[in-house]
Amino acid sequence: MKRESCFIIILNWNGWSDTAECVESCLCLQGDAFRIVIVDNSSTDGSCEILQLRFPGITIIRNSENLGFAGGNNVGIRYALENGAEYIWLLNNDTTVAPDALSHLLSAAAEMKQGGIFGGKILFSDTPGIINSAGGRINRITGQPSLTGYGERDDGRFDETREVETVSGCSFFIRSETVRNTGLMDERFFLYFEETDWCVRARKTGCIIFYIPGSKVWHKGAASTGGEGSPLVKYYMTRNNILFMKKNAPAPLYILFLANYLLNLIPREIARIIFTKREGRLHSIKAMLLAIFDYFRGKFGRCETV
Repeated sequence: MKRESCFIIILNWNGWSDTAECVESCLCLQGDAFRIVIVDNSSTDGSCEILQLRFPGITIIRNSENLGFAGGNNVGIRYALENGAEYIWLLNNDTTVAPDALSHLLSAAAEMKQGGIFGGKILFSDTPGIINSAGGRINRITGQPSLTGYGERDDGRFDETREVETVSGCSFFIRSETVRNTGLMDERFFLYFEETDWCVRARKTGCIIFYIPGSKVWHKGAASTGGEGSPLVKYYMTRNNILFMKKNAPAPLYILFLANYLLNLIPREIARIIFTKREGRLHSIKAMLLAIFDYFRGKFGRCETV
């Protein structure tokens, strides 16, 4: 295998400390057939300067604005393709990787030619023996991805290589050929659902997605979005769930989904938020309602008001 056949893309946004920890773990990867590229989404915390000083040999691409997960990673993917990458490994900046994590992915890709996308075993950083994701499935009715093994102990039950419907965006290994056949991530999503949509689109081209348990990655999770209940997460998850179903579900199913979503699921979620007594719950409710309004008026990409 030629040198730098795999480009590791790490997206940073005001998180240089996490990014540095991720890069340090990548520098301990076995072999030398990879190149690390940091894509910065217009950070304001001095990330670029700090990371450049700490890792002078690593390429840093500076975006002039925050392009989100999809847009920011697309910049790195284009760079990798232009520079002859055979494989691209997208890593969240709040992850660390096992020394043999990439070797397992490269070996799997070499052996399973029909595979176009590969994902590893994702473990929680604060509880290393607990699984975050061992591949996933997509609920055809709700559009929601479900993470196989979530919250389960890493006790050998999830150690089998198998075909899956989707893999976590925090460790997303893809052939360059698959990118060319599928296209880049849809930047309308900005944040959340983009990798799930990418997997669906790739599978429509004949791509098979595999879960590779030997490739272990530890993930902190939601470090830059304020947590699962934050207004930012509520906004993008709400708007993008509808967009995902509009793109990928048959028209009759989409109509049924939309009716259930607006008349049942959203009211129930609003009621749940009200009774949690969590600080900022009114802001979260407003974010969900704004997300629905923005969807119907065709406003996608970044929301400046959340």
